[in-house]
Amino acid sequence: QEVTMSISVQTNVASLNAQFYINQNQRFQNTAIQQLSSGYKINSSSDDPAGLAVANQYAGEVTQLTAGVQNATDGLSALQIADGGLNNISQILGRLQILASESASGTFQGNRATVNAEYQGLLIEIDRQAANIGLNVGGANNTNLTVYTGGGSSQANSQVTVELAGANFAVDSAALGISTSSV
Repeated sequence: QEVTMSISVQTNVASLNAQFYINQNQRFQNTAIQQLSSGYKINSSSDDPAGLAVANQYAGEVTQLTAGVQNATDGLSALQIADGGLNNISQILGRLQILASESASGTFQGNRATVNAEYQGLLIEIDRQAANIGLNVGGANNTNLTVYTGGGSSQANSQVTVELAGANFAVDSAALGISTSSV
């Protein structure tokens, strides 16, 4: 005897369509919840590929500019240290002028050797201050200070340079031409 089997496939098209749209709505809800909870419109490349590329470009630029701001802050700190030392040297130079003027006066009644000892001590202090801020001849900061800030169309447009190189920018007693002076 021969047994014949028949296969019957029943398809509920309305149910399949409903399941498809339910799944699609579920994916949309998951994406919306992820965007709301993260605060970002783009959480994966499938959300907006072109937008993600633009966002990554901006993120790179922001990172570069953030580093540039830090570099500028570091450069500013170096200049503020130099400014403090220069202020001290300026005050010492004022004191040297007073000592030299007092000693040069015909009416000076004090001991010039004592005045000259203070004068020589102040010259040593000028050299010490200049070395501390690196602005002695050949010092660490007696060079061009270049700070890369980024954001420009070229490297030259992305940096700031402060010229401090050479003997004309040194502030020790030799560079100032007073190392061998006395009252």
